[in-house]
Amino acid sequence: MARENRRPSTLASEGHNSIRNPSSPSVLIPTERFAKVERCWPNRYSNPLRLMPTLWWDAALKPEDNIFSNGNLSPEAMEQNRQCGSRWGLDEDCRERLQRMFVTLGPMGFDSRPAAFASPENFSTPSEGRSVDRAESANNDIVPTSFPPAEIFDIGLDLYFRQFHPLMPFIHTPTFCPKTAPTSVLFIMCLIGLTILQTKGATAFVRQTFSKALEQVCSELMSPPQTRGEGKRLEQLSSLASAVLILHLSEMTGEKSHPTQCQMIYTNVITTAQSNGLFCARDGQLLNDELFNQIPDLEARWKAWSKIECAKRLIVCLTMVDTWYSAVLHTSPIMRTDDIQIVLPCDAALFQAPTAMKWAQLISKGHQCCMPSVGLFSDHMSLPELNVTIEPLGMNGILSMVRMRISEDFHRLLSGTHARASQQCFVPCRTYSSDPRAKSTPCLVVQIIKVYIQVLTNMNPNCMVLWHNMCIMLTADIQLFEMGAGCSGAAAARQALDDIAVWTQTPSARRACLHAAQTFKLMSNRRASDGDPFHASSGLFISALILGLYVFMIPPSTHPLSPSFDLIDDVDWDAVGSEGLTDSVNVNGEGDAAVNFIRNGGGICFDGVVHSPGYEAARRILLDYARLLEDIGRWRVRTNQFSRVLRIMSDALVDVEMSGQ
Repeated sequence: MARENRRPSTLASEGHNSIRNPSSPSVLIPTERFAKVERCWPNRYSNPLRLMPTLWWDAALKPEDNIFSNGNLSPEAMEQNRQCGSRWGLDEDCRERLQRMFVTLGPMGFDSRPAAFASPENFSTPSEGRSVDRAESANNDIVPTSFPPAEIFDIGLDLYFRQFHPLMPFIHTPTFCPKTAPTSVLFIMCLIGLTILQTKGATAFVRQTFSKALEQVCSELMSPPQTRGEGKRLEQLSSLASAVLILHLSEMTGEKSHPTQCQMIYTNVITTAQSNGLFCARDGQLLNDELFNQIPDLEARWKAWSKIECAKRLIVCLTMVDTWYSAVLHTSPIMRTDDIQIVLPCDAALFQAPTAMKWAQLISKGHQCCMPSVGLFSDHMSLPELNVTIEPLGMNGILSMVRMRISEDFHRLLSGTHARASQQCFVPCRTYSSDPRAKSTPCLVVQIIKVYIQVLTNMNPNCMVLWHNMCIMLTADIQLFEMGAGCSGAAAARQALDDIAVWTQTPSARRACLHAAQTFKLMSNRRASDGDPFHASSGLFISALILGLYVFMIPPSTHPLSPSFDLIDDVDWDAVGSEGLTDSVNVNGEGDAAVNFIRNGGGICFDGVVHSPGYEAARRILLDYARLLEDIGRWRVRTNQFSRVLRIMSDALVDVEMSGQ
């Protein structure tokens, strides 16, 4: 990698200063001949340098205060920005810049006046779920009639930072300024906020402008790197950021009219990041205190650190995107999981420090401005021992890496297989045990809970939900349960339910039920401030299918009426170990109620209610999960779809039983 960091001028100067051998045949060739050859040589399209090898220094030396910025405001402008009467200073100039972005994309028919459609009153009216008058273009895109006023965009931006930013915190808010932010990044941030606002005008505007925002992101993401210039290579980070945001916006709104474009953006954003080496931290410079100590000025050091931290956090967010988007598309992740290494993000308190002085004070009190890296390789995972608090974002990054490996194993070994009649295929980890590469995957899951159990227990519950979801993926073929729910029609559902009946007789099935119940418990006890990342609501939905269909399909004779413990009771995961994931027996689990249930089965007690096998118990469990999904899915279209499916299933199960089928 050292050669990749060297500039041609350096190499040339080294050759010029070297001592020539006077007896070498090369002295016989005139210098002019080499010059002629150089001029006549066909054009060579040089492969531009990847971002990773020099990313940290490039970010630190970027002249702007924020890595997602195209300039800096003067001190006078900054003071005026603070006094403009809004939290973020998104003013009429910003609004006009956002509108100009659409003008460059093609005629949109916008009215620059704050018409009735775009009035604050319209945007403050709650959405009633009814259709909005609109003009349809030939390709069914909706053409908006006007842009909202600046104050509405400012409200949207504020909602973005309050409710969405904690889920994907890669923008440094103390140095962020709408007036200098890249236009596409700023616009999509506002659209996400307006989606959360959920008023008639906001909802209509997001729907009507989505296609043009998507077009802009595609254009920027596919811009050839060689056209950016040496000093503008970091603009690729802004392109990646806008792509991450538009993919989230698509998922939030349930946008179904552009699946091909969204899938293309997903493929491009991960491929671009991977080709730039962003998931191979070892290819970059060593990120330690010495790097920052080379910057003597405190203010400059703080801003250099914040720009590097933004880049680190964006990289983690990209791993999360590959995790959940590959799950949405039922495809193998794009990232290669045999060689990933990322640097963990620093403490949120440091990232949120409003000034350089406050940042320095936190460091003096023990907060670390540099964090270790975590790596996933072909047969093992490198988990650092942490003597500091790990961020939920960092833990999500670690878990996402392993979840990608599980998904990759499934699609390599089980997706599309015709061996569904074999009981082994109903339990993925059994298939993995015979594969040289995949057999270590369950061990990675157990390793994470052993190393970080205290950290996971005390942090945002969304991380633990992701861990439970990973265990379910090892113990149950999720696609089988989706078919059992009816996603592929009646014939496939009946066959899947028969297969699930076979699955219920395995220890892995009982472990899957334990994880499903624990997911319900975590999501029931969550706080509103914990947010709802995509894996949390989808994991809750999958848990409902697992536990509901288990109770529905298990034979009554195998289900005693007196359960040994409640599935949502606290579980000693160290005692559980690899029970139900491998054939090995955990000697530490002797006498443990959860381990006994996994090994031997028993009655089902869920949230204090003893359930007998059959439709009544399954119906009640599905409705419990549906109500919980509705509680957490305030601005998620997909979450509402999940809860509707569960309610339809609960009715369908009754219909099946009443008809004697």
